[in-house]
Amino acid sequence: MKTNIFEIIDTFKINNDDILIKNNGIIDATASIDAATSNAITFCKDQSGIKEKIYKSKAGIIVCPDTLDKKEFLGIFDKSLIFVKNPRLTFIKILNKFLSTSTTNIIHESVIIEKSAKIGKNVSIGPFSYIGHNVLIGDDCKIASNISIYENTIIQKNVSVNSGAIIGSEGFGFEKNDDGEYVKFPHIGNVLIEDNVDIMANVVICRASLGTTKIGRGSKISNNVFISHNVKIGDNVLITADVNIHGSCYIGNNVYVAPSVNIDKGVSVGNNVFIGIGSIVTNDIPQNSKYLSTFRESVLKKETDEQLCANTMFLKQDLITKKCARKDENNIEIEKMVIKIAESVFTSSNNISIESSKENIIDWDSLRNLQFISTLEKEFCIEFPEDGYSKMNSINSIINILKTLV
Repeated sequence: MKTNIFEIIDTFKINNDDILIKNNGIIDATASIDAATSNAITFCKDQSGIKEKIYKSKAGIIVCPDTLDKKEFLGIFDKSLIFVKNPRLTFIKILNKFLSTSTTNIIHESVIIEKSAKIGKNVSIGPFSYIGHNVLIGDDCKIASNISIYENTIIQKNVSVNSGAIIGSEGFGFEKNDDGEYVKFPHIGNVLIEDNVDIMANVVICRASLGTTKIGRGSKISNNVFISHNVKIGDNVLITADVNIHGSCYIGNNVYVAPSVNIDKGVSVGNNVFIGIGSIVTNDIPQNSKYLSTFRESVLKKETDEQLCANTMFLKQDLITKKCARKDENNIEIEKMVIKIAESVFTSSNNISIESSKENIIDWDSLRNLQFISTLEKEFCIEFPEDGYSKMNSINSIINILKTLV
């Protein structure tokens, strides 16, 4: 689909004071700000050197942060600028509205669909996928290639499933008999995927033994995630890559699960919980909490806690002794460790130093900032004060705060 600056302004009700129109040509492509051409739309962040990048870019439209002064760009004559609070979000909305490629109403000839299955309108299914008995797939769903959706699974509207996913497979349940032999528990339940869920590649979601395994409305599940039988996941949950959620767990609404987290069977996680990277969750987590596990035990850190419990303090001292031993007066070891961690979190930045900041690391958004803070808290077994988050906008500022805590 093609669009132009005037259609975008009208669709998203953008105020005239927030636009600079110097190009009203057709937009039918997207690219990075450095690679974009006159028919492409792109976006940028308020960072060091961005003014020069905007002037040099050949893009037809650039979505810019409203922190920039519009008057500084009055000399531009070959592109249009849109100034908004969140350029990345606006850019995403524009792409979803005008530039997304659609493959609806295409079901590949190699797909196997059982006669009892029901497929809604505007559904695409890629090559070599299997749709089992009594499966229901709602309108506007996109099912990619090499996907298996087994019996009685219900997928509601506007759901996207990427290649290699397996939905509704039999769960892993056995009981020993008197002879010590394992007897399989028959899994005769199903899976329910609610509206607007995105499921990435190689995700496995097992059907319930009895009842339903549920994925709530608007939730997003990244690559290589395993969700066991009878799990209930709430609305608007973000589950990142390589997460394992074991049988009969309950995950509330608006939960963020960082990469490589393991949640033990039967655990309940409340609403608005943040689970840090690599955590092993063996106990229930109340709502509005942040959970960060350590090497040998899981430490629950409530947002309202003013200090760590005694066993955490002991572990903190143990970690500091091991990781920061023999550090000199300038805490060089801490600096080196923070920079190393930053290099692992901000994957697109190869030359991170103590001078690096949000202004010169393009991937340093609010979500990545939380991941970085979570990783540091886990490594040093400390807790940064929430009122200090806004000040943690550079490697140097984080190191200075960290030194006061360890």
